[in-house]
Amino acid sequence: MQQQPQTLWKDLKNFFLCKYLRCTGKLSYPHSILPKPKYKSIINIDDLQSHQELVVLRRSSKSKEESFNSIGNLRSDIIDEKEIAGLSMNLMGTFLKEEHIVFSPKMRTKAVERWPGLVKVYLSEFKSLYNILSTVSPIYYRVSDLHNITIPYKKQYDTEIEKVLKKLKLKFDTDNLEFKANGQIQIEHAPTYLNYWHVELCLLDFNTNPVRKIKNQFHTSLASYVLSDILSVNGHSSLKEPVKPIHSCFYKLNNRA
Repeated sequence: MQQQPQTLWKDLKNFFLCKYLRCTGKLSYPHSILPKPKYKSIINIDDLQSHQELVVLRRSSKSKEESFNSIGNLRSDIIDEKEIAGLSMNLMGTFLKEEHIVFSPKMRTKAVERWPGLVKVYLSEFKSLYNILSTVSPIYYRVSDLHNITIPYKKQYDTEIEKVLKKLKLKFDTDNLEFKANGQIQIEHAPTYLNYWHVELCLLDFNTNPVRKIKNQFHTSLASYVLSDILSVNGHSSLKEPVKPIHSCFYKLNNRA
């Protein structure tokens, strides 16, 4: 299919402008991690995870020594509990590399908005919508340590618990005046205009409803457990083995293995 003159002109304008900006040092963002119209709007993490071991990458804004303790575990203060619901990460195995974590798209701009699919991204339009961080440290996770993991919750049953449960319309069972339930975490693909390989840690409540924001004692308890017993324990400063490449059939439209 031939391009329309207007689209062709926009492509050429973007190409030459980006080339000029790179030559003058005003543009350094990696074009390779941008979403492309031939990409799927959402990667099915369950299907991909059943095919191979996956790795996600997150950054710390501190040095390695400040980010990890003496036994190699991630320090608990590197991630804020309030960030757990929707925690930002990056899926490796294609074009996303460790060196890309220095690029930080600016919050509350189009750069971090969800890419809807089938839309071409012109990098020249985003040239001022990212920062380059001077100090970063990589944090690696195996997706198997974060995806479809059950989070336990237990608390002495009281009137406060009862009120909150009724307000949230949560299903529950009581045993010996003790409230017990389970939440869950999952990894979900959440491509943005500046990063197709962006994923999020999705926190689910006891009814498997997504928690968008930490609002009550249940959310706080789940987030605290995720931080102390999962993220801090399973975060690594380096990779022991190379990341297996992701086959294009998982992210390209009409592409088969």
